[in-house]
Parts: sequence; C-alpha cells; structure tokens
Amino acid sequence: MMRVYAINGIARSGKDSFVNFVSEIAAKENARVASISTIDPIKELYSSFFKWNGDKSPRHRKNLNTLKCMWIDTCNGPSQWTKERLLELKEEHTAAVFIMVREYNELMRILAISASVGAYAESIRLVREDIPIPPIEQEFIDSHPADYVYNWTINNDTTTDPTLPCLRAAAETFWKLTTGTYAYYHVRQRIWDCVLCRMQIVPRR
Repeated sequence: MMRVYAINGIARSGKDSFVNFVSEIAAKENARVASISTIDPIKELYSSFFKWNGDKSPRHRKNLNTLKCMWIDTCNGPSQWTKERLLELKEEHTAAVFIMVREYNELMRILAISASVGAYAESIRLVREDIPIPPIEQEFIDSHPADYVYNWTINNDTTTDPTLPCLRAAAETFWKLTTGTYAYYHVRQRIWDCVLCRMQIVPRR
C-alpha cells in the first residue's frame, strides 16, 4: 500500500532535507519516494508569466500564496491536482509520497484524498525551535487547532554540521518504523508507545 505523508513546518524547519534523506535511504532498498506540493503548479505559472527565478523572499512567498488562494477560490484546484498526482504515483508503484502543506484545512483534505485513492495517510510536523517565524507563515500556524496532534513530530536541532547528522538519523529511524514489520503493526493495530528522543522522533500514540 502506498503511504502518503502530509508534512508541515515553517520555512527552514528542514522539510526538504528530511524528505531527501528518506529518499536516499529508500533508494538503497529500491523503493521509490516522491515529494510534491500543491504550490508546484503555482510556481510553474509564476516562473512562466512573472519570470520568477526561485527567490524565496517574503515578497515572492506572499505572491505565491495569493495565486494559490485564487486557485482554491475559483475551482478548488489543489484538491483535484493532488488526487490526479497521487493516482499517477500509485500507478508508478511509489512506496511513499510526501506532500508539503501549510494550511490546516488543506492538510485534512490531503489526508482524506489519500485515503480515497487507497493510500495510507499520516501527518508529519517538522520542528526547529530557534528560527524566526516569517510573518506570512504566522497565519498558517494560526489555522491549526491547538489540540491537533500530528502522527509524527520530527525535531530538527540546529547544528553547524552541514551533513545534518541528527536529521539524517531521524530519517533512517522513520523509514525503519514505517516499513516492514514495524509498519505492519502500526497500520493494523495503531498501538504505539515509542518516544525516540535520541533520534528526535516522536510518533503519536
């Protein structure tokens, strides 16, 4: 069964690095991992029509968010796009799909869409305590109910080591826990009593 992870975290929290580490680990087992975001089509549009060069300054982040909101309001485009992409990835025998998400309502829609295409879906939050929250992202944080508990919380401690050893270790442990025998019991029984402090992973019980 394809597994889908709706992954959230503010800018620079380590989402891309974490997914890249998981992808490298999975590749050693000949398993395919994909990473998508509902902002992807918006970035393509922004680059094509507005000559955006990929700069992630607050100005461009705001513009991208405005375009995405228009896409949602006019035709609920992100939901349809997500479903189509997941069906394509399922046909390609993708083992795990990470979907970058900010807004709470969209996170809930992604989990529901994933289940509708026959995938097993969970939510992940990347936490890095010592970085400032960009103003444009505060509204995304505020959209999440205070009592919502993610299936996984990945703590990304800041380090001067460019190889990010703690985050890599967390990715390795995450992959082990979500595949094979561990994954079987997680899916079938939903019984967890595991806090891996040294690996910086806290799965929800």
